[in-house]
Amino acid sequence: MSNRFCLSVCFFTVLIFLTLPSLQGKAEVWNEPRGSGELEELTVPDRGALYGVVFDEKGLPLPGANVYLDTGRHGVQTDAGGRFIFSGIDPGEHELVVSYLGYGKASRSLILGPQSRYVEIHMEATDLMLDEVVVSEAGNLLPVRGRSLETRLVDRRFIEENPGTTLMQSLAALPGINSMDIGSGISKPVIRGMSHNRVVFAENGIKQEGHQWGSDHGLEVDQYSVERLEIIKGPAALIYGSDAIGGAINIRPPSVPSGNSFRTETLLTGRSNNSLAALSQMAEYSREGRFLRLRFSAQDYADYTVPADSFTYNNWIIPVKNGILANTSGRDVSMTLSAGARGNWGVTSVTASSFRQDAGFFPGSHGLPDASALENYTYSRTPSYPKQKIGHFKLISNTSLFMPGGWLDIDIGYQLNHRRELNKPHVHGAGPLPDHDLELELVLHTVSSGIRYNFNLDGDKRLLAGFDGRWQENTKGGYGFLLPDYHEHGLGAFSVLNWQGRDDMSFEAGIRADWSVVDISAHYEEVWTDSNTISHYRERSPEFDTSFFNFTANAGVSWDAGDDLELRMNIGSSYRTPNAIELSANGIHHGSFRHEMGDTTLNTERAYQLDLGMVVEKERLRLVISPFLSYFSNYLFLRPSGNFSFLPGAGQIYIFSQTRAIHLGGEVYAAYSLTNELELSVTGEFIWAEDLRENFPLPFIPPPAVKSDLSYSPPLLPWPEADLRFSLSVRSVAGQSRVARNEPETAAYTLFNAGFTASLPAGRSNIRLGLFVQNLFDKRYKNHLSFYRRLELPEPGRNVVVTLGIPVEIRE
Repeated sequence: MSNRFCLSVCFFTVLIFLTLPSLQGKAEVWNEPRGSGELEELTVPDRGALYGVVFDEKGLPLPGANVYLDTGRHGVQTDAGGRFIFSGIDPGEHELVVSYLGYGKASRSLILGPQSRYVEIHMEATDLMLDEVVVSEAGNLLPVRGRSLETRLVDRRFIEENPGTTLMQSLAALPGINSMDIGSGISKPVIRGMSHNRVVFAENGIKQEGHQWGSDHGLEVDQYSVERLEIIKGPAALIYGSDAIGGAINIRPPSVPSGNSFRTETLLTGRSNNSLAALSQMAEYSREGRFLRLRFSAQDYADYTVPADSFTYNNWIIPVKNGILANTSGRDVSMTLSAGARGNWGVTSVTASSFRQDAGFFPGSHGLPDASALENYTYSRTPSYPKQKIGHFKLISNTSLFMPGGWLDIDIGYQLNHRRELNKPHVHGAGPLPDHDLELELVLHTVSSGIRYNFNLDGDKRLLAGFDGRWQENTKGGYGFLLPDYHEHGLGAFSVLNWQGRDDMSFEAGIRADWSVVDISAHYEEVWTDSNTISHYRERSPEFDTSFFNFTANAGVSWDAGDDLELRMNIGSSYRTPNAIELSANGIHHGSFRHEMGDTTLNTERAYQLDLGMVVEKERLRLVISPFLSYFSNYLFLRPSGNFSFLPGAGQIYIFSQTRAIHLGGEVYAAYSLTNELELSVTGEFIWAEDLRENFPLPFIPPPAVKSDLSYSPPLLPWPEADLRFSLSVRSVAGQSRVARNEPETAAYTLFNAGFTASLPAGRSNIRLGLFVQNLFDKRYKNHLSFYRRLELPEPGRNVVVTLGIPVEIRE
């Protein structure tokens, strides 16, 4: 992408910001007495506000209670009349949590429309004294109540307390969530054993479109820009598209600034294992309903170390000099610019972002490991060959307009994903040696749009209806070949109804229809007799054009069986259409060590899913149990064919095939407050997946795991506003012997991690400091989802992580 194009985008973004209307909402005086307390006058806008009163067990207003919105992203204290107010709240679903010393936590999931809303919260006295730390973490880990699918909200604090080189490595601390890694800088999400195109990742309402079908294709996102996100486990296809069979990860946009203010934030991170140094700088300005936000992030990391001096591959003993895993260094640079405005008409914003990554692959990941290439390797911060260069540009417009009876959301996005794999020139067979080092190039253009209308039918019913569309074009380059040029487009329409059947029960049901077209170009390659003579042309991929049309539907119920118990169930049918590589690939996927071949006769993948859930919240105990079952009538997967490739050095051909399959398992989360300052939590996950035709396990299924966390938050009497937290975690992972054909097994292991975080008041904000030790005892182990386990390579050894966050806020 040219610098002229990037400058043009930034110019138009700033121009839109300067020309957006600044309309002020009306206001009403809130002086109505509630309960037993007299309330003083307070101005409340008639739109975009959430306000209310917190009462004690006697019905009296409770001053000084801590009120949080969206897992601690917004926080206020009630005034002398027990009142609180949040202004400038976007329509949609929000989680409200209230705590007060000597009272049990109160939480409520709210659906907010364009009009301001009043709520009353009644607290109950208890011997358990919950402080801010426990409340914030409960919001991170507990699902949103009233939803039939398990939905978890995660905020910046959780990500900072579980630091990873990538966002997915941080989220892997949650039960049922795993990270498929390549080295330390490339990772992709795995939800309940499903990954690649079965998991949707969305940001600002737009589905991320990269080359997500390959294990060596990571998630191109700036982890430091994430302030809050939600994770939906199970079929989220109704809202996020037909690909979301396994679930969805949705990054919510940062909150719209209120009032006139200027805010900056500096985030610094250092890691010892690979000498990572990271900086993220944010600046935000808001005035009279307009706002402008800019963030720049960069991280640079060297080769990482492993607790080993050699490894064994195909009975060869290959050295690892000084424990350094060669060519695993890299660097990421990203920039995000947002501008927008808010008024009594709604909210609108435009966001332009650019993510660039230059990351090395361990020598041998493109071919067989070569001992001679490692013996003379020296420590480096600069990736050498083989490596990949990724560029991902996004331009997104988000608008919410207040309409009669509800509000209208309009999202439009453009994405450019540019992927290049670089390696020393080589040929498969005869023919001239290429005169460049571009092995594979994929350029993907995507235009996405979505329109959703949220209808408030009456006090207990809400209807969400809309449609979305996508146009996509991919072109190839380089001296290698994996898949041909193609383009596809499609339309989807959906409707979801949510209603409160009784005071203690809510229902939701929906249906979605999708139509898509895939047009794949033919590809022919030269067959050389020698380096100067072409004997003929061979068809590697035929021309192919087809369309798909399918329905998705599900229904669920959430039952509040009492103050301490919630039960939920969701049943549905989802589908996924085969993508271009599953239909038309025919080449060596060096990153996966195999020749992959598509099949144009593949049909739509259909899944039938059942999700159950139980949430128990008592004075000292929080318990969540989430079992699931998924049956696939035609599951898409790579099958070893038993035939060897016609390409030299390619080995066996793997063919994309379909079968009947089943996924079942679940997660358990339990947290118990031993004292006011000491909390113990335990999470567990289990997945069993089987090819029902071959009676063989499916590949890439994470093994059972149990994680225990002990956290201590001591009170600081001289400095009560400070927040300290010490933590110790133990993660035990079982061995995985249920593997697919030609998939290596992995042994069991146990890891210990320790951490310390501090939040120290400084003006209007808090300075945040973190110190963490990962893999405390330098354990040698292999992650079953790691890209490098096929090479028998262990994971990184001991790692010390230091983080520092310095926010500054100035208000008029």
